[in-house]
Amino acid sequence: MRRWFGFPVVCGLLLSLAVGCGGAPAGPKRVFADVAGKVLYKGAPLKMGTIMFQPSSGAPASGKINPDGTYSLVGEIGPNTITITSVEEVAKIAEPGKSPPIQNHIPVRYGTRDSGLKFEVKAGKNTADFDLKG
Repeated sequence: MRRWFGFPVVCGLLLSLAVGCGGAPAGPKRVFADVAGKVLYKGAPLKMGTIMFQPSSGAPASGKINPDGTYSLVGEIGPNTITITSVEEVAKIAEPGKSPPIQNHIPVRYGTRDSGLKFEVKAGKNTADFDLKG
């Protein structure tokens, strides 16, 4: 009588295939939509900077603010906290061991989570304009 030694190997493979088919449980599906708008500071277009949309969970979306104050990005649907920064280096060359000095074009608070700026991104195209005060 011959014994087949491959039987345990075949059983092990079949068992691993049956167990492995379930996969990891999927997390909540993230849905995104287009957002565009204009950023004003004291009624005039903000000429440079970055705008960031931070959803309640997940990664933020950011966009460059153009010289006419406009921006566009793809943000996560739902409530978002908005931060806006507008800084530039004053001097291109820094002293050794020091960072170059920078100039803020808007109050620093707009670049923090306590900016007070919020926007609800909805399905489809969104327009989100911001008029920052001094």
